[in-house]
Amino acid sequence: ELISVYDPNALEKDFLLAKLKPGIPYQTAVIHTTGGGNYRILWFQDYLPIEYITRSTTLCKTGRTTGTTCGPVTEVNSTLKLIVFEAYADHGDSGGPVYREENMYDATLVGHVIANKIEQDPITKQPIRVWTIASSVSYVIEYFGGAAQPCAHGCPP
Repeated sequence: ELISVYDPNALEKDFLLAKLKPGIPYQTAVIHTTGGGNYRILWFQDYLPIEYITRSTTLCKTGRTTGTTCGPVTEVNSTLKLIVFEAYADHGDSGGPVYREENMYDATLVGHVIANKIEQDPITKQPIRVWTIASSVSYVIEYFGGAAQPCAHGCPP
């Protein structure tokens, strides 16, 4: 079980803790920014263990610096419990939630932002592509002695 923490004065914190108990929906939410100062609140219904994440999965992350960005998964490392997906992240986004948007109101927690990877133009040194690297929620659960159970609300086929 992960612990839910909300502290508006703790912006310097670099981690994500969320309480997710299967069968008890609408406990923890993320502010999903949609540009122009607009946003939606997505409620975490469940978490998705790493073994259910594939290259066809589209993930989103919300970070303090870059807001919400989404993109396809490009790499899943089950041994290190890391996920790489095409979405812009920068300094200050670490610890932000990584999730799969289910509909206009609900999301499934996947992990949290730990780093980015940037491909630069060799001449201008400007970013060409940026990936977000996430630590899977499976790692966090196992680290604290739990077992990553399959999705209580149904895993993808």
